[in-house]
Amino acid sequence: MDLEVIVSQSKGRVPVAILHLKGRLNLGSLDKFNQAVQSALNSGTVSLVFDLAELESISSAGLGVLVSLAKSLNLTPSSAKGVKTPRSTNVKLAAPSPSVSNVLEIAGFDWVFEIFDRVEDAVASF
Repeated sequence: MDLEVIVSQSKGRVPVAILHLKGRLNLGSLDKFNQAVQSALNSGTVSLVFDLAELESISSAGLGVLVSLAKSLNLTPSSAKGVKTPRSTNVKLAAPSPSVSNVLEIAGFDWVFEIFDRVEDAVASF
């Protein structure tokens, strides 16, 4: 399955764009992913939550685009596992499937992104 991205908005303390990803995030789907992110950013928000519940797989290209996005929006020093590391404050990941969660863990993304079990918790964290 190709990548499908649905963008929705949530309003809490700050406006948050939620990008629901379905399918595969890989080299072939980066254009569609980037267009959806740009659309969300054009709405005026810089706080993004990626709902990964229906993401089947993520390749190294997909991981790379997430890191690039976090760097371009804002990385600030944060304490993760007792060590000072850069952690994204504007991009949060939510509800990854077990297989995607495994890839994120192996890639060390829990040091770069806050990863939540539920989209609602990710949105509330802003």
